Amino acid sequence: MKKFLLLPLLVFMTAFILPACSDDDNDVFTGEDSTSNDTLQNNTPIIIKYNGTLVVNGNYIKEGTICEIKNMQTTKLTLDIYKVKFAEAMPVEIDITIPEIPFDIKTGTFSGDSIIPNIGVAPAPMYTFTRIDGCVNDTALSFSASLNRGTFTFNGKILR
Repeated sequence: MKKFLLLPLLVFMTAFILPACSDDDNDVFTGEDSTSNDTLQNNTPIIIKYNGTLVVNGNYIKEGTICEIKNMQTTKLTLDIYKVKFAEAMPVEIDITIPEIPFDIKTGTFSGDSIIPNIGVAPAPMYTFTRIDGCVNDTALSFSASLNRGTFTFNGKILR
């Protein structure tokens, strides 16, 4: 059963994400136009999970952080960061969802300013992301972000 679930993900990654984040100017986007992709057309959510290291405010490091990219389209993506703390002494961990981040599927890069995230299901303007920049490819996700509560840096590998 798990093999059948991985097949659509691998097909998507091969067609759309494989050429992402390359510095090589000779790389050519080899996938079909995204409007012809059945996965995007029928609104089936695309979810890819990554496990990595989250650095908060340059000094709090959390190994094993899970981030998830979902609903990738040619122009927007949503990023979930799970179990975030801003300091070791913070008594609770929070899940942050950053919606509608501008995304370029051809390069695998995303970037945005003044994005209000959700904490749980509620908008959280007190955590507004003033800047987020990142890159996703067939094996990895990396991003940096600034917000009024501090800074984030994440580097992770895809969970298989």
